[in-house]
Amino acid sequence: MRRRYQRTLQDSNLRETRKLQYLQEKRKYEATLRKAKIQSWKEYCKATTSTNPWNIVYKLATGKMMNCSTLSTIRRPDGTVTSGMAETLNVMMENFTPANGEVTDNDYHKLTRAQNKTPVTTEDDKPFTTAEIRDAIYAMNRNKAPGEDGITSDILQRAYDLLPKSTTALYNGCLRTACFSKIWKRAKLIPIVKPGKETCEDMTKYRPISLLNTAAKVLEKVLMSRIMHHVYSNNLMNKNQYGFTPQTSTVDAVMALKDYVQSSIDDAQYVAVISLNVKGAFDAAWWPGILASLRQLRCSGNLYNLCGIYFKDRAAFLTMNNGMVQRSVSNGFPQGSASGPGFWNILYNSLLNLEYCKNTKVIAYADDLMILVKGSNQVEVENSANIETQKVVKWARNNEMSFNDQKSKVMIITKKKPKNRRDIKIFLNNKKLQQADTIKYVGITIDRRFNFNQHIDKITGKSIKIIHALSKSAKINWGLRHDVPRIIYNGAILPILSNGAPVWIECLKKKHNAIKLNRVQRLINIRIARAYRTTSHEALCVLTGMTPILIDLESQAKIYHNTRGNEKSEQYDVPEHYSQWNHPADALELKQKREGREYTVEIYTDGSKSSGGVGSGIAIFREQPLVASTGV
Repeated sequence: MRRRYQRTLQDSNLRETRKLQYLQEKRKYEATLRKAKIQSWKEYCKATTSTNPWNIVYKLATGKMMNCSTLSTIRRPDGTVTSGMAETLNVMMENFTPANGEVTDNDYHKLTRAQNKTPVTTEDDKPFTTAEIRDAIYAMNRNKAPGEDGITSDILQRAYDLLPKSTTALYNGCLRTACFSKIWKRAKLIPIVKPGKETCEDMTKYRPISLLNTAAKVLEKVLMSRIMHHVYSNNLMNKNQYGFTPQTSTVDAVMALKDYVQSSIDDAQYVAVISLNVKGAFDAAWWPGILASLRQLRCSGNLYNLCGIYFKDRAAFLTMNNGMVQRSVSNGFPQGSASGPGFWNILYNSLLNLEYCKNTKVIAYADDLMILVKGSNQVEVENSANIETQKVVKWARNNEMSFNDQKSKVMIITKKKPKNRRDIKIFLNNKKLQQADTIKYVGITIDRRFNFNQHIDKITGKSIKIIHALSKSAKINWGLRHDVPRIIYNGAILPILSNGAPVWIECLKKKHNAIKLNRVQRLINIRIARAYRTTSHEALCVLTGMTPILIDLESQAKIYHNTRGNEKSEQYDVPEHYSQWNHPADALELKQKREGREYTVEIYTDGSKSSGGVGSGIAIFREQPLVASTGV
């Protein structure tokens, strides 16, 4: 119709008539197209059910859509770019597996390597038990991709069910003879683009995930379980390492930092908070340093020998478009290995055990290191902090590692108001550290006023952004069902708002912080109840049945302080400390009672109710007479 109208040139009346016909039909077409789009969008939103709320609607709202990235040219550190696929793969492998040879060793490195070659004199540990191997195999995640051999955890579980003794004997043979197969030492690298770095051209955009053979992961698991039991049961690990440690969390690390800083500023002192970033982290771990630490910790002989073989002749390969690049690995741990976290803690333990000054506290969560230095004035803090950073730099040099002075920061916290405020001069690698007003540590934003106001602003801003994105799919008369936003709130938004709540719960005493959190919950409650925007926060909580956010956060903080805080309440049962755990070979195995079979010992457990509440009860019968009973 548009073409017919445009080609009518002789008759002006007919041209005008056909123009009106064209515009009228065009409006109808646009209205029909718009209606079809809206209808399609409504059906798309209604497809999100309470049984599957984490589909594409949630991913679009939170920005978690995984884009299929194509491998392109990479920019080298000198500014040049690669010219082909083979060159790109080679540059990536050089970055993922940095070389570490003996050519650049100093006297300390040579001495450490020589000491590691001498045999250890400690006794051997017990052989692996069938229960250990079974638990390690069944603990493997079935959704994990297999290694080079293609054997999944399901296949390994079925093999164990058929041949449990033979499988156990295989791993005991590895322990007895210090054998770690070369096939198990090969890692297939999968480069994953880090979030927010999709358009970056540097090598830092990729995170190399290693696919290892499942059978190798089982041996790593049982090996590391034995080593960690030895160091934990003998209290050989520093208590200031909160990462990869049983019964600890990020909250414990930040609480330790908070207690030290708060007590210092209450005494009218200056506190320097130094955040250090390790270059490469797990990829830069020095193997001889780990073996030397195992010697100092008096690791069992057969476990130590197996670790020594584990660190030999390792290799990694990268495949892309029928091209493969292979390279030997001389340091670091594969990202995805079962033993990497344990070995890292053993290596970092020597750093935490350095002789620091009495006014210094060092806290670590995995590779995130925080150095806290206090003093009566800024000059005293500067001098003490520079002494501590020199110790850390020397340790890093001895362990073939380095701290990134570009990403490391320092922040001064004090209640005093200096007349002439100046930047604090703390150096790392002979370079002055950047002084910041905020430092983010394990998800908690710490500001120089130490009031956590900026942390509240960040978590509420992030949550509001998600809610507004979900609002496109949750309308009054159509869209997401009311129970779907509720599940998304409990599973995604509430964890953001409650992250580290025991640390900053006191800042909610200020009304402006409490209002910010209430505003976030009110926004999602409006979508759940499909109510008017003028409805009050209290009424919305009643309509939706949601616990007010402030009460929810206070309950989480009280539970933490009663069960894991400095002043634990005796009214709560707490788990047995990991230092008291049984040896992995002596772990108790629970057996289920089989119908129709008689047992000499019978144990019954049940709930028991008394005037004090509901507890638990247990009764043990041996050949029918009652031999023991108790109740809590």
